[in-house]
Amino acid sequence: MIQAETLERLNEYRGFRHVVIHRYAFELYPDRVQALVDTLSDCYSLFAQDIQDFCQFLLELDRTL
Repeated sequence: MIQAETLERLNEYRGFRHVVIHRYAFELYPDRVQALVDTLSDCYSLFAQDIQDFCQFLLELDRTL
């Protein structure tokens, strides 16, 4: 499952996507875009770890059945 910290970070990107889709690019703030770019690698690492943990959980669950 996705951890709370990962979800919080992913929500920032979801919000950005919403702005891009519904408000168009002319309302983008360069500092905000840069902040998202700067944290993308960390966010991806958290998400990848959560997915790996979930897959491991499923494998362990399968072994017990």
